[in-house]
Amino acid sequence: MNRLSRFLCAFAITSASALLAQSVTVTEDAASFTLANGTITARVLKRNGDLASLKFRDTEMLTDKSGHAGAYWSHDTTGGVELITRITIDAAANGGARAEVSVKGSSGGKRMGHGPGVPAGAEGDLPVDIEIRYTLGRGEPGIYTYCTFTHRPEFPDATMTEARFAAKLAATFDWMTVDAKRDQHFPA
Repeated sequence: MNRLSRFLCAFAITSASALLAQSVTVTEDAASFTLANGTITARVLKRNGDLASLKFRDTEMLTDKSGHAGAYWSHDTTGGVELITRITIDAAANGGARAEVSVKGSSGGKRMGHGPGVPAGAEGDLPVDIEIRYTLGRGEPGIYTYCTFTHRPEFPDATMTEARFAAKLAATFDWMTVDAKRDQHFPA
């Protein structure tokens, strides 16, 4: 079999499996959005953009034992003047190929988010609008997230040190691979 034949064969298998994969759905209630594709089910909280649940084939991947949602951005959408939640890509409009949801906090120039070193309950550290999005596609084995920060000209000056996304994994995991030197049993 030559390279082109192998590529076409691999493409045909991938295309067939994508067609057989379940369609993506997105539903919402007053408190959250739920994105699902038959493999992944993710629940996003509308109040702050946190990922409250991430199930892979009905097994919960996250824990909330520390009192915070299982996965979250260090800069969330709370503390501003307006919270806007919406479905930005509706799976019903694209045949179930992809869904995306957005949780946006409009700051109105107030400081929002809690980057490194800002204690819980304190005023946020950035006068920016913060928008957190989650997206899921048909046949994809994971959810994607990204966060945008919009600093409007009328907002006070600001400096951003870093933004982080953290996920607290459930006890389901027993092995950790970071790189060639850190490939080991998951620490207790």
